[in-house]
Amino acid sequence: MDKKQIIFFNSASSIDLIGGSQRSIDYLILNLYKIYKIFYICWNFKSNKLEINKLDTHTIIKIPHPKKNLLSFISIYPKITKIFKNILNKNTLVWVHSPLPFFFFKIAKTIPYKYLYSVHGPLITEINYYRSKKVNNIIINTIYSYILKKAKKIIFNSFYTLKTSMHESNFLHSKNLEVKELLVDEKNFINRYRKIKLNYRKSEFDNGNFFLIPRRLVQRTGVYKFIKHIIKKKINLKYKFYVTGEGDQYRDIKNLCDKSVNINFLGNIDQDLLTYLLSISKAIIIPSLEAEGFCIVAKEARLLNKFVIHTNQGGLRESLAGYEKQFIFDFSNINISMFSLKNLKLNENKIIYEKNISFFEKVSETIKF
Repeated sequence: MDKKQIIFFNSASSIDLIGGSQRSIDYLILNLYKIYKIFYICWNFKSNKLEINKLDTHTIIKIPHPKKNLLSFISIYPKITKIFKNILNKNTLVWVHSPLPFFFFKIAKTIPYKYLYSVHGPLITEINYYRSKKVNNIIINTIYSYILKKAKKIIFNSFYTLKTSMHESNFLHSKNLEVKELLVDEKNFINRYRKIKLNYRKSEFDNGNFFLIPRRLVQRTGVYKFIKHIIKKKINLKYKFYVTGEGDQYRDIKNLCDKSVNINFLGNIDQDLLTYLLSISKAIIIPSLEAEGFCIVAKEARLLNKFVIHTNQGGLRESLAGYEKQFIFDFSNINISMFSLKNLKLNENKIIYEKNISFFEKVSETIKF
């Protein structure tokens, strides 16, 4: 009898990108690989080749991105669809975390098996934020409804994402919808933090006397706007900031930081170092402007009992609901006193996480239907 298996689809693997839905799949794999044989299909952002990496916990199948090199994608497409057909069996659960590259596989192969779809943010709202000419909702929804036509369950990471997505797409009203945060394995995160904190020294990072901005460096996360209009114009130079991340605005943000004596641009760093910087910083800053589905790093800061200074946009209201150590601001009326170190006193080494239900239990409930 064929072994039970899961095929994850996502736009990227955490091997290539840090944060977001990539990390959530890593947590899913860590909790499920002993029970399921796991494949992870994603784009290859680093080369134009088909790469198959067999790890102890899962197999990653990385395919060329058509936008990066259309010819490479077309030439390899028959081979990757054949691989996909060969690994599918009657005991397969397909779990889709982004429309692409799943869309191309669904065209090539009818998927009679059960599959789940995870929504990490409101798709059309996010796309339109970057465009002067808005996308055609009918076209997007036609593609989206085709992808989700036979999905047995659609999972949203926050009520904000659910509500906004339903407003964007009427066809969702007839689907089996569920709101469940499957982004952070709290116990795993804390256990990992306790191990990695021994690998670094606080003295290497200004003894923790800095504010951390750990964000995807794209327009909607507000990092460029915050640096240009808040740090450089309103905040006294006695405050020091660290900026991490990657994205379309990487170069512009790096140039802003390089011209500032109080901003240290670190760019793309590994998850262990990011966790350590979270733990020693005075506070983290989340200056999101639009389409913030949940914000994993805000949840992690909460687990480490750190202050979070944020815009309260979208899913941030849920990831930080009831949390005492948060300051909310908007760009038009920011109170600079929230950066006063006197207001950011914490109980050292206090760690908070939910013990009532394990991440494994939440995942197990989700995949049973």
